[in-house]
Amino acid sequence: MLRCDPSGPYMRRRYSPRWLNRAGSLVFLVLLTVIVSLSGAEEKTTLMPGVVTTLEFPELPPTLFAMHTATKAVTALQIRLPDNYTNDRKFPLFVYIHGSHGAASGYFNWTTNVVGTKDWVIVTLPLFKKTLNEKEPHKGIKVSFDDYTVIRDSYQVMLGRVRKLVPNLDPAHSGVCGFSNGGHSLAVLLTNQDPLIPEYFKSVVFVEGGQSLADLHKPYFKSLRFLMLMGSRGKASSKPGSVASLSMRKAELLELTATENGVDFKGLTMEGIGHHFGEAYQPVVGKWLAGQTDLVLPSNPKP
Repeated sequence: MLRCDPSGPYMRRRYSPRWLNRAGSLVFLVLLTVIVSLSGAEEKTTLMPGVVTTLEFPELPPTLFAMHTATKAVTALQIRLPDNYTNDRKFPLFVYIHGSHGAASGYFNWTTNVVGTKDWVIVTLPLFKKTLNEKEPHKGIKVSFDDYTVIRDSYQVMLGRVRKLVPNLDPAHSGVCGFSNGGHSLAVLLTNQDPLIPEYFKSVVFVEGGQSLADLHKPYFKSLRFLMLMGSRGKASSKPGSVASLSMRKAELLELTATENGVDFKGLTMEGIGHHFGEAYQPVVGKWLAGQTDLVLPSNPKP
Protein backbone atom coordinates (compact mmCIF):
# COMPACT_ATOMS: atom_id res chain seq x y z
CA MET A 1 0.00 0.00 0.00
CA LEU A 2 1.20 3.49 -0.83
CA ARG A 3 0.08 6.94 0.19
CA CYS A 4 1.61 10.16 -1.08
CA ASP A 5 1.34 13.32 0.97
CA PRO A 6 2.29 16.59 -0.73
CA SER A 7 1.37 18.79 2.23
CA GLY A 8 2.79 16.85 5.16
CA PRO A 9 2.24 13.68 7.12
CA TYR A 10 -1.20 14.60 8.44
CA MET A 11 -3.17 15.59 5.32
CA ARG A 12 -3.35 12.41 3.25
CA ARG A 13 -4.20 12.27 -0.43
CA ARG A 14 -4.20 9.16 -2.53
CA TYR A 15 -2.73 9.10 -6.02
CA SER A 16 -3.99 6.56 -8.55
CA PRO A 17 -2.39 5.33 -11.77
CA ARG A 18 -4.91 7.57 -13.63
CA TRP A 19 -3.30 10.60 -11.99
CA LEU A 20 0.12 9.30 -12.95
CA ASN A 21 -0.96 9.16 -16.61
CA ARG A 22 -1.47 12.94 -16.44
CA ALA A 23 1.93 13.55 -14.86
CA GLY A 24 3.45 14.67 -18.17
CA SER A 25 2.65 18.25 -17.30
CA LEU A 26 4.84 17.98 -14.20
CA VAL A 27 8.05 17.65 -16.16
CA PHE A 28 9.92 19.74 -13.62
CA LEU A 29 9.54 16.95 -11.04
CA VAL A 30 11.93 14.05 -10.95
CA LEU A 31 9.86 10.89 -10.62
CA LEU A 32 11.36 7.74 -9.24
CA THR A 33 9.29 4.71 -10.25
CA VAL A 34 10.19 1.17 -9.36
CA ILE A 35 8.53 -2.20 -9.14
CA VAL A 36 8.58 -3.64 -5.64
CA SER A 37 7.16 -6.85 -4.29
CA LEU A 38 4.64 -6.67 -1.48
CA SER A 39 3.08 -9.88 -0.21
CA GLY A 40 3.69 -11.56 -3.55
CA ALA A 41 2.04 -8.79 -5.59
CA GLU A 42 3.77 -6.18 -7.72
CA GLU A 43 3.18 -2.60 -6.68
CA LYS A 44 4.07 0.41 -8.79
CA THR A 45 5.52 3.00 -6.44
CA THR A 46 6.29 6.58 -7.33
CA LEU A 47 8.31 8.89 -5.09
CA MET A 48 8.54 12.59 -5.81
CA PRO A 49 11.01 15.17 -4.46
CA GLY A 50 9.63 17.13 -1.54
CA VAL A 51 6.67 14.80 -1.02
CA VAL A 52 6.20 12.74 2.15
CA THR A 53 5.11 9.24 1.18
CA THR A 54 3.86 6.48 3.48
CA LEU A 55 4.94 2.93 2.64
CA GLU A 56 2.95 0.18 4.33
CA PHE A 57 4.18 -3.27 5.38
CA PRO A 58 1.15 -5.41 6.27
CA GLU A 59 3.37 -8.50 6.31
CA LEU A 60 5.38 -7.20 9.29
CA PRO A 61 4.49 -7.49 13.00
CA PRO A 62 2.42 -4.73 14.61
CA THR A 63 4.34 -1.68 15.77
CA LEU A 64 4.72 -0.67 19.39
CA PHE A 65 2.23 2.10 18.62
CA ALA A 66 -0.38 -0.44 17.53
CA MET A 67 0.29 -2.64 20.56
CA HIS A 68 0.22 0.22 23.05
CA THR A 69 -2.89 1.89 21.65
CA ALA A 70 -4.66 -1.41 20.88
CA THR A 71 -5.35 -0.28 17.31
CA LYS A 72 -5.03 -2.10 14.00
CA ALA A 73 -2.67 0.47 12.51
CA VAL A 74 -0.79 -1.03 9.57
CA THR A 75 2.98 -1.14 10.04
CA ALA A 76 4.46 1.65 7.92
CA LEU A 77 7.30 4.10 7.42
CA GLN A 78 7.47 7.58 5.91
CA ILE A 79 9.96 8.64 3.26
CA ARG A 80 10.79 11.97 1.61
CA LEU A 81 13.14 12.59 -1.30
CA PRO A 82 15.09 15.87 -1.11
CA ASP A 83 13.90 18.84 -3.14
CA ASN A 84 17.01 18.61 -5.31
CA TYR A 85 16.84 14.84 -5.88
CA THR A 86 18.16 13.36 -9.12
CA ASN A 87 19.00 9.76 -9.94
CA ASP A 88 22.43 10.57 -11.40
CA ARG A 89 24.26 11.03 -8.08
CA LYS A 90 24.30 9.58 -4.58
CA PHE A 91 22.35 11.00 -1.64
CA PRO A 92 22.87 10.29 2.06
CA LEU A 93 20.03 8.72 4.03
CA PHE A 94 18.78 10.19 7.31
CA VAL A 95 16.65 7.85 9.40
CA TYR A 96 14.84 9.11 12.49
CA ILE A 97 13.33 6.84 15.17
CA HIS A 98 11.08 8.58 17.69
CA GLY A 99 10.54 7.91 21.39
CA SER A 100 7.59 6.79 23.52
CA HIS A 101 5.47 4.38 21.39
CA GLY A 102 7.05 5.67 18.19
CA ALA A 103 3.88 6.93 16.45
CA ALA A 104 2.07 5.02 13.71
CA SER A 105 4.73 5.34 11.00
CA GLY A 106 7.44 7.30 12.74
CA TYR A 107 7.49 10.97 13.68
CA PHE A 108 8.34 13.22 10.75
CA ASN A 109 8.02 16.73 12.23
CA TRP A 110 11.59 17.19 13.46
CA THR A 111 13.42 15.61 10.56
CA THR A 112 13.65 18.60 8.22
CA ASN A 113 14.73 20.76 11.17
CA VAL A 114 17.72 18.43 11.46
CA VAL A 115 18.89 17.98 7.84
CA GLY A 116 16.79 20.49 5.90
CA THR A 117 14.80 19.85 2.73
CA LYS A 118 17.70 19.34 0.31
CA ASP A 119 20.50 16.81 -0.10
CA TRP A 120 19.12 14.13 2.28
CA VAL A 121 16.67 11.26 1.73
CA ILE A 122 14.61 11.20 4.95
CA VAL A 123 12.95 8.12 6.44
CA THR A 124 11.08 7.74 9.73
CA LEU A 125 10.77 4.28 11.27
CA PRO A 126 8.30 3.05 13.91
CA LEU A 127 9.21 1.15 17.06
CA PHE A 128 8.85 -2.58 17.69
CA LYS A 129 8.62 -4.80 20.76
CA LYS A 130 8.39 -8.57 21.01
CA THR A 131 5.70 -8.41 23.71
CA LEU A 132 4.10 -5.68 25.79
CA ASN A 133 3.93 -6.22 29.56
CA GLU A 134 2.07 -3.29 31.07
CA LYS A 135 3.22 -4.33 34.57
CA GLU A 136 6.71 -3.14 33.69
CA PRO A 137 7.71 0.53 34.19
CA HIS A 138 6.22 2.97 31.70
CA LYS A 139 3.47 0.43 31.00
CA GLY A 140 6.00 -1.84 29.34
CA ILE A 141 6.81 0.34 26.33
CA LYS A 142 10.55 0.68 27.01
CA VAL A 143 12.52 -1.22 24.38
CA SER A 144 14.94 -3.79 25.79
CA PHE A 145 17.38 -6.44 24.59
CA ASP A 146 14.56 -9.00 24.53
CA ASP A 147 13.21 -7.13 21.50
CA TYR A 148 16.32 -7.52 19.35
CA THR A 149 15.02 -10.03 16.83
CA VAL A 150 11.77 -8.23 16.02
CA ILE A 151 13.59 -4.90 15.67
CA ARG A 152 16.29 -6.45 13.47
CA ASP A 153 13.93 -8.39 11.22
CA SER A 154 11.49 -5.50 10.76
CA TYR A 155 14.13 -2.88 10.02
CA GLN A 156 15.89 -5.19 7.57
CA VAL A 157 12.69 -5.47 5.53
CA MET A 158 11.85 -1.77 5.75
CA LEU A 159 15.28 -0.42 4.91
CA GLY A 160 15.69 -3.06 2.23
CA ARG A 161 12.61 -1.72 0.48
CA VAL A 162 13.88 1.84 0.85
CA ARG A 163 17.11 0.82 -0.88
CA LYS A 164 15.18 -0.78 -3.74
CA LEU A 165 13.20 2.42 -4.17
CA VAL A 166 16.25 4.66 -3.91
CA PRO A 167 19.26 2.65 -5.11
CA ASN A 168 21.56 5.70 -5.18
CA LEU A 169 21.92 6.03 -1.41
CA ASP A 170 25.30 6.94 0.08
CA PRO A 171 25.92 4.82 3.22
CA ALA A 172 29.35 6.38 3.82
CA HIS A 173 27.64 9.70 4.59
CA SER A 174 24.30 8.48 5.99
CA GLY A 175 23.10 8.75 9.58
CA VAL A 176 20.47 7.42 11.96
CA CYS A 177 19.07 9.24 14.99
CA GLY A 178 17.06 7.80 17.85
CA PHE A 179 15.27 9.87 20.48
CA SER A 180 14.51 8.26 23.86
CA ASN A 181 12.99 4.84 23.06
CA GLY A 182 14.32 5.20 19.52
CA GLY A 183 17.79 5.56 21.00
CA HIS A 184 17.20 2.45 23.10
CA SER A 185 16.29 0.56 19.91
CA LEU A 186 19.56 1.63 18.29
CA ALA A 187 21.49 0.55 21.39
CA VAL A 188 19.89 -2.91 21.15
CA LEU A 189 20.98 -3.30 17.52
CA LEU A 190 24.47 -1.93 18.15
CA THR A 191 25.21 -3.94 21.29
CA ASN A 192 24.24 -7.06 19.33
CA GLN A 193 26.69 -5.88 16.64
CA ASP A 194 23.99 -6.14 14.02
CA PRO A 195 25.36 -5.62 10.47
CA LEU A 196 22.33 -3.51 9.54
CA ILE A 197 23.79 -0.34 11.09
CA PRO A 198 27.19 -0.25 9.34
CA GLU A 199 25.57 -1.49 6.14
CA TYR A 200 23.37 1.60 5.89
CA PHE A 201 25.01 4.24 8.11
CA LYS A 202 28.27 5.86 9.14
CA SER A 203 26.88 8.13 11.87
CA VAL A 204 24.68 7.32 14.88
CA VAL A 205 22.95 9.91 17.07
CA PHE A 206 21.39 9.25 20.45
CA VAL A 207 19.12 11.91 21.95
CA GLU A 208 18.03 11.25 25.53
CA GLY A 209 18.36 7.51 25.02
CA GLY A 210 20.71 4.66 24.24
CA GLN A 211 22.56 4.63 27.58
CA SER A 212 22.33 0.82 27.60
CA LEU A 213 24.87 0.67 24.76
CA ALA A 214 27.62 -1.81 25.67
CA ASP A 215 30.71 -3.70 24.46
CA LEU A 216 32.32 -0.61 22.97
CA HIS A 217 35.66 -2.44 22.98
CA LYS A 218 34.53 -4.55 20.02
CA PRO A 219 36.07 -3.80 16.59
CA TYR A 220 32.51 -3.47 15.23
CA PHE A 221 32.25 0.06 16.67
CA LYS A 222 35.44 1.39 15.10
CA SER A 223 33.79 1.94 11.70
CA LEU A 224 31.08 4.20 13.14
CA ARG A 225 30.92 7.67 14.68
CA PHE A 226 28.61 8.56 17.55
CA LEU A 227 26.95 11.65 19.00
CA MET A 228 24.95 11.57 22.25
CA LEU A 229 22.84 14.52 23.40
CA MET A 230 21.49 14.70 26.93
CA GLY A 231 19.34 17.43 28.45
CA SER A 232 20.81 19.21 31.48
CA ARG A 233 17.37 19.26 33.17
CA GLY A 234 18.43 22.13 35.41
CA LYS A 235 18.22 21.32 39.11
CA ALA A 236 16.89 17.81 38.45
CA SER A 237 20.23 16.55 37.14
CA SER A 238 22.11 17.85 40.19
CA LYS A 239 19.98 15.90 42.68
CA PRO A 240 22.00 12.81 43.73
CA GLY A 241 20.31 9.52 42.89
CA SER A 242 17.66 11.05 40.66
CA VAL A 243 16.81 9.46 37.30
CA ALA A 244 18.08 12.59 35.56
CA SER A 245 21.37 12.46 37.46
CA LEU A 246 21.87 8.76 36.70
CA SER A 247 21.12 9.30 32.99
CA MET A 248 23.73 12.03 32.76
CA ARG A 249 26.30 9.88 34.56
CA LYS A 250 25.62 6.92 32.26
CA ALA A 251 26.11 9.15 29.21
CA GLU A 252 29.39 10.50 30.59
CA LEU A 253 30.60 6.97 31.33
CA LEU A 254 29.73 5.86 27.80
CA GLU A 255 31.78 8.68 26.31
CA LEU A 256 34.75 7.86 28.56
CA THR A 257 34.52 4.14 27.72
CA ALA A 258 34.27 4.83 23.98
CA THR A 259 37.23 7.22 24.03
CA GLU A 260 39.31 4.72 25.98
CA ASN A 261 38.61 2.12 23.28
CA GLY A 262 39.33 4.42 20.33
CA VAL A 263 35.70 4.85 19.27
CA ASP A 264 34.64 8.17 17.74
CA PHE A 265 32.10 9.26 20.37
CA LYS A 266 31.09 12.82 21.24
CA GLY A 267 28.76 13.85 24.05
CA LEU A 268 26.82 17.13 24.15
CA THR A 269 24.70 18.64 26.89
CA MET A 270 21.49 20.40 25.86
CA GLU A 271 21.46 23.24 28.38
CA GLY A 272 18.11 23.95 29.97
CA ILE A 273 16.46 21.01 28.19
CA GLY A 274 14.64 18.15 29.87
CA HIS A 275 13.63 14.87 28.26
CA HIS A 276 13.20 16.42 24.83
CA PHE A 277 15.01 16.87 21.52
CA GLY A 278 15.64 20.60 21.92
CA GLU A 279 14.60 22.47 18.78
CA ALA A 280 17.69 24.67 18.85
CA TYR A 281 19.91 21.58 18.92
CA GLN A 282 18.33 19.87 15.94
CA PRO A 283 20.33 21.85 13.32
CA VAL A 284 23.47 21.15 15.37
CA VAL A 285 22.86 17.43 14.84
CA GLY A 286 22.40 18.06 11.12
CA LYS A 287 25.77 19.82 10.90
CA TRP A 288 27.46 16.98 12.75
CA LEU A 289 25.86 14.46 10.39
CA ALA A 290 27.23 16.49 7.48
CA GLY A 291 30.74 16.07 8.89
CA GLN A 292 31.30 19.28 10.85
CA THR A 293 33.34 18.78 14.02
CA ASP A 294 33.52 22.30 15.44
CA LEU A 295 29.90 22.63 16.52
CA VAL A 296 28.50 25.95 17.73
CA LEU A 297 25.93 25.31 20.45
CA PRO A 298 22.93 27.61 20.93
CA SER A 299 23.49 30.27 23.59
CA ASN A 300 19.90 30.66 24.79
CA PRO A 301 17.98 27.53 23.75
CA LYS A 302 14.27 27.24 24.41
CA PRO A 303 13.40 24.58 27.01
